Amino acid sequence: MLASRARAAPATHTRSTQRRAAAVRVQAQRSGSDPSPEILTAFFYGRAFAITLNRRLSEAVIDLVSEVSKTLAERPQRIADFQEEVMALARKEMAGSGFLPESSSASAGSASSGSGGSGAGGAAAPAPQDPQAAIDELRAEIAYARASLNEVRAKQREAAAQN
Repeated sequence: MLASRARAAPATHTRSTQRRAAAVRVQAQRSGSDPSPEILTAFFYGRAFAITLNRRLSEAVIDLVSEVSKTLAERPQRIADFQEEVMALARKEMAGSGFLPESSSASAGSASSGSGGSGAGGAAAPAPQDPQAAIDELRAEIAYARASLNEVRAKQREAAAQN
């Protein structure tokens, strides 16, 4: 008797489970066959919004990365241009004051005569590529200029003392 009950219980359980599944399928078919137009409209608008937002954000990121890369690529040229402008202005100022360092007098003379005295570009000597090297070179020229200026002042003091 217990064996017959054990066999009947799974069969009854299986039938009730099948009935519940069939009821759920029928309810799903009824609700799925007549969807609300507002829900579908909201779904499609939401999906279109997400696609458009994704596209716009990716375009903005691409533009940003492009601008950053472009700026990084142009930086060495801007530094070189700045160095050349500083050196040309310094040479022009030195030529105007009558002072030309011995080490760069030949290149400065050809640069100022080759550029027409405008002070922009056209230097005979190429600008150093390394910014630190250019700074060191400018510091050396400044030190040489100070030493030369001190010599000129000392000679002027001697001349004034003799008169």
